[in-house]
Amino acid sequence: MEETPLLNACEWLAANPSESARVASRIFKVPKSTIRSRITRAAVPRKPAHGGYNKVLSTAQIEALKKWILEQYYLGLGANRNMVYKAVCYLRNPLPAPSQSWLSKIHMEAWYPENLHGNELILLSETGYSNSQLALRWLQHFIELTAPHDQGNPTLLLLDSHISHRSDDFLILTAEHYIILLAFPSHLTHVLQPLDVGIFQPYKHWHKQAVLRAIREVDITYNLPLFMRDLSQMRERTFKDSTIQSAFQKAGIWPISCNTALDKLRTYSQPTQPTQPTTPTLPQAITPIPTTIQGVEQGLQQWKERVPQAFSSPSRQSYRTRPTGCSAAGQELEEEAGGPGPALKLAAAEARKLSQAQNRARKLAATEARKLSQARNRARNQLKQAGIKARKQEQARKKSLAQLTELGLPIPPELEDPITDLEAEPESQYESASEGGSGRRSE
Repeated sequence: MEETPLLNACEWLAANPSESARVASRIFKVPKSTIRSRITRAAVPRKPAHGGYNKVLSTAQIEALKKWILEQYYLGLGANRNMVYKAVCYLRNPLPAPSQSWLSKIHMEAWYPENLHGNELILLSETGYSNSQLALRWLQHFIELTAPHDQGNPTLLLLDSHISHRSDDFLILTAEHYIILLAFPSHLTHVLQPLDVGIFQPYKHWHKQAVLRAIREVDITYNLPLFMRDLSQMRERTFKDSTIQSAFQKAGIWPISCNTALDKLRTYSQPTQPTQPTTPTLPQAITPIPTTIQGVEQGLQQWKERVPQAFSSPSRQSYRTRPTGCSAAGQELEEEAGGPGPALKLAAAEARKLSQAQNRARKLAATEARKLSQARNRARNQLKQAGIKARKQEQARKKSLAQLTELGLPIPPELEDPITDLEAEPESQYESASEGGSGRRSE
């Protein structure tokens, strides 16, 4: 850069901060205002020349877009200008929260192509998630496709531990069709369930191939109709006999192999951290905290036998009551914890169904009694209001009669008959009125 008097004056002031712009103006023959303006402009940060603060995408989105363009190039597709523009628009829109949901609200005819086999069952959910009603309808569909069901040759159905698979209606329906339910333990389906172990991986592979084929056919948005179109082919390529048998073998179900599941547990488990050597300390004479139900029961039994000996009679009785209640509660919790496991109990489901039916009958009877009481109260209030109105009209009639008689005028026929007070009628008429009001209400 060529040196100028203004630049030399600014550099001299920077090297001599104690001097003023007036002195630099006399030395370098530059106006004092020009020097001050140059120093002020240099202190203000300058904006980029091409508007770098107004970016369409973030840095991470730009890198993701570059990576996607390179992937399309290596796949032989080639991302043209229209594809890149749609990708940028997609990145600009806020993404919905990830979820696994059912088709919701309504069916659309455009969803279902003609290549479906006809025996598919597609369910909708108002909330977008599975529930007991959908699970029961799926079970009915399963029973239809696996018929006939023989008592001497029951069917084994493997399921996860979702709450919809443990409803009373679900258990009773499986028992009626001689289906044995076996539920996998919670949080272990990635180790024990054949779908997770050996089916979903090829399923995702063929789904990816279908998406790439749609992109090659310039179907940029892989939506629900396209997915339903490719679903039959994806299922045929995934659910082969060899794939299903391999999945059961990888899960250790058949041939039975406990070591297979244990090896997977070790693979997925977190690595143990090496323990640091510690200085040995003297053992402390304290009671260890129990960590199992068996340890709790043993501790309660020990204290029940030793502690009450020093108590008075009322305190001894109160103390013995509490451990007994704790033991009963612990046993109840243990039964509940083991309840929904592999052996799902039919008798308990039938008992709950009977209890629910009885509760519904009691609620229905209470509702009918409440409606009858409300109808009687309405009839009583109506009679009361009618009686008040009749008495007022009777008072007005008598007043009019007195005025006409006093003036010697003729009495109209409508004032000759007294007005009846309905509230003063016999109880039988009240009962009939209440029954009539209840009947009209029920109609």
